[in-house]
Amino acid sequence: MILSRRNSASPAGLLRIAACLALASCATTNLSPLGAGGKPFQREQDEKQIWQNAEQLERRIDESGMRYKGPQLDAYLTAVTQTLLPADVQALGLGPRVKVIQHPFLNAFALPNGAIYLHTGILARMENEAQLATVLGQRADPLHPSAFHEADAQSTKQDHVFWRIPGDASRS
Repeated sequence: MILSRRNSASPAGLLRIAACLALASCATTNLSPLGAGGKPFQREQDEKQIWQNAEQLERRIDESGMRYKGPQLDAYLTAVTQTLLPADVQALGLGPRVKVIQHPFLNAFALPNGAIYLHTGILARMENEAQLATVLGQRADPLHPSAFHEADAQSTKQDHVFWRIPGDASRS
């Protein structure tokens, strides 16, 4: 079977497409890390609206009667989450707050303002702190504004670790 020119891409055309993709992949956002130059973290206007909406939802959940009233449990869960963060992120005070909802579902969710909610059902099924840390780390990962600056941090500090495993002193 003979292919017509119409059915095949020319090598020059493919080369142009590859060059455009390569140049586009080199684009940078030039974001500076949070707290760089002593400047406090500032949210953009659209981020402020998202955070306000999340704070309203957090208040509604907290006032709904669905919350498991256990300040010691909340503090423990938040402390476990904090151990997953590197010291520089902890120092910024941007760590998440972990709360529990009294419900049998095996569920956990996070709000963009840093609130993480675990259902009692998923807590009851966990066998150890490693399982807890896995769920908390997965829920907390997109919450940190510093995650948006991760690409910049990677380009300036190759050994930067956003999450660390509890007890692993070699990666702090």
